[in-house]
Amino acid sequence: DSNIAVDNIVEGLVRSGVRVVRVGRPEAARPEVLEHCADEIACQRLQVKDMKSLDSGTRNEHKRIVQEVIAEAEVVCCTAIGAGSVMLNEHCFSRVLFDEAAQATELATVVPLVRGASQVVLCGDQCQLPPTVSVDCMRNQGLELSLFERLTIATHKPHVLLEAQHRMHPAISAFPRAAFYGGRLMDGIACEDRPAPDGFHWPKKNMPLCFLPVRGREQREGESLRNEEEAQRVLEVVKGLLNGGLEPSEVGIVSPYAAQVRLLKNTLIRAGLPTARDKGGVEINSVDGYQGREKEAIVISTVRSSSSGGLGFVADWRRANVAFTRARRGLVVVGDPETLGRDPTTWAPWLKWVRDTGCYSPPGSLDRLPNPRGDSEAIGLAAKSGDSEKLLKKSAQAWAKEDAGSERKRSRSASSGSSKKRRKLEKKEENKEKKEKKGKDEKKDEKKEKEEKKEETKEKKDKKEKKAPRGSRSRSNSAGSGKKKKEKKKDKKVKKKEKKKSSESGSS
Repeated sequence: DSNIAVDNIVEGLVRSGVRVVRVGRPEAARPEVLEHCADEIACQRLQVKDMKSLDSGTRNEHKRIVQEVIAEAEVVCCTAIGAGSVMLNEHCFSRVLFDEAAQATELATVVPLVRGASQVVLCGDQCQLPPTVSVDCMRNQGLELSLFERLTIATHKPHVLLEAQHRMHPAISAFPRAAFYGGRLMDGIACEDRPAPDGFHWPKKNMPLCFLPVRGREQREGESLRNEEEAQRVLEVVKGLLNGGLEPSEVGIVSPYAAQVRLLKNTLIRAGLPTARDKGGVEINSVDGYQGREKEAIVISTVRSSSSGGLGFVADWRRANVAFTRARRGLVVVGDPETLGRDPTTWAPWLKWVRDTGCYSPPGSLDRLPNPRGDSEAIGLAAKSGDSEKLLKKSAQAWAKEDAGSERKRSRSASSGSSKKRRKLEKKEENKEKKEKKGKDEKKDEKKEKEEKKEETKEKKDKKEKKAPRGSRSRSNSAGSGKKKKEKKKDKKVKKKEKKKSSESGSS
C-alpha cells in the first residue's frame, strides 16, 4: 500500500521493457520514476512545468491526455487507495496483481478489486511488516489482520509459499531462514554468485555478515530517537564500501527511527557523500520504507542504547526480518550488544548466532545473553514447522565449519529443517546427471558400434576380394585336369581299337 512499493514495481517493469504508467501524486514518487507518472507525462506534452502551471483552459486538455496515457499503457501502477482515484473511473481492470498485500488492511485491499476484477493475485509475506492500525478499537476488532493473512489461514483457499530466495548471499539468509521461516526458505543461489564487497574487513572470510558493537547513547528528538556514535560508525563503514568499489546507489542504510534517518542523511552530506536526494546516491530510510527494496550492501543502525531501557518496536521480529533481508552481498549491523541482548525473542538469539559463526567484530563474550524464548509470535513460520533454537544451533554449526566442500553444498540447499526438499533436489540433480551421462555413453557406444560394423564390413570385403581369384584359378585347374583325363581315356580307347584291328588282321 506504500508509494515505495509502487515505485519499486514501476522501476522493475521499465527495466523489463513494459509500457507502464504510474497513477498518483507526482510528489509522492521517487525522482527516478517521475517520467512515468501520468500527470507528469501530460504536463510534458502540454509543455508546462507542473500541475500548478495549468490554467483553466489547459486543465481539461491535461485530463484528456492523462486518460489517453492510461489507455496506452500495458500496466497501470498505483497504491491500493490510489486505485480509487477519479483518474481511473473510465477504466476497467479485469486482472489485479496486489504486491505487499500482507502490509495492507482488508479495507484497503478491497479498493482496487471493485473496478471489474475477475482475476486477483495477492503477493506478500506475513513474516514481514503487518498493516499499520493506530486505533486500539480497530485492533480489537481484528482489523490489524490483512486479507492476505486471513486467506492464508483459511487453508481451503488456493495459496502457495515461494520457498526459494534469489536475493541474498546464503550466509545472510541463514538466520532468517532458521529463526523466522522454520527452515523452509531455500537458497536459489550459491555463495560464489554473491561475492563479498571490498572495502570492509569481514570477520569471517566466507560470510559477508558482521555485527559492529558500539556503546553509544540514545537521545530523544521529539517522539523519535537518535544515536550520534552509531551515525559516525555507519559513516566509516559506508566510506570503506564506496572506496572498495561499490557505487553509492548500491549501498543502503536502514534505521528504525526517523530521527536517526535524518541524522544519518546530514552526517553523509557533511562528509561530502551523495544521498538519495541526489539521483544515484546512498539511500537512507526507515525499516518500513525499505520493505520491498534491496541493495548490494546494507548497513543497519539499531539506535537503542541504555543501561536499563527496553528496545521498543526494535524488538518486533517482523521489523528485524525486513532489515536483515534487504542486502544481496553484504550486511553490517551497528548496535549496543548489551541493550539488544535484553530482547530474548530476536536480538539475543541473533547475537548468539553471530558469535557462534565468528561474525562478531571484535570477538566478544556473549555468554550471559538469554536463550531464545521460542514463543510462536517471535519465530514466525517456525511455530508450525520447526524448533527455532535447534535450527539456529545447526545453522551456526554449519557456517562455523571452514570446509569448502560443505560450504558449496550448503549454499545450494536449505537448512536442516528442509532436508526432505534438499534430498529431493539433490536426487533430481543426480538423476539429471545420470541421464546426461547415459545419453553420452549411449551415443559413444552407438558410434563405436557403427565403427566396428564398418570395420567388419571392410574386412569381409577384403577377404572376398582375396578369395575370388583363388577360386577362379582352382576351378580352371580342375576343369583342365578333367579335360586331360578325358583325352587320355579317348587315346586309350583308340589304341585298344587299333590293337584289336591289328590282331584280327594277323590271324586272318
